Amino acid sequence: RIDRMLNQLKMAGKLSDAAGILLCDFHNCIPKKRDKSLTLKEVFQDYIASEGKPALSGFKIGHCSPNIAVPVGVKAVLDAG
Repeated sequence: RIDRMLNQLKMAGKLSDAAGILLCDFHNCIPKKRDKSLTLKEVFQDYIASEGKPALSGFKIGHCSPNIAVPVGVKAVLDAG
C-alpha cells in the first residue's frame, strides 16, 4: 500500500515538487497479503532517496501515539544535515 501511495505521488510530480520530505512513524508496518515484499527501507530508498531531496524519518505525526500536531501553512526549516 505504501509503495502504491508513493507511486501516485511520484507520478503526479509531488515528490519532485517537494522541498523536502518527512516520513512518519511506521510502527508494525508489515505486508499482510504477500509472503515476499520489499522492506520499507527499500521502498523509501527507491522513491525518496532517488529524488535527492532532504528527508527525515521517524516523526510522530499522523496515525500514531503520541501524535504531534504540525500546523498547515506554518513556515519551517528542514535540516537533514
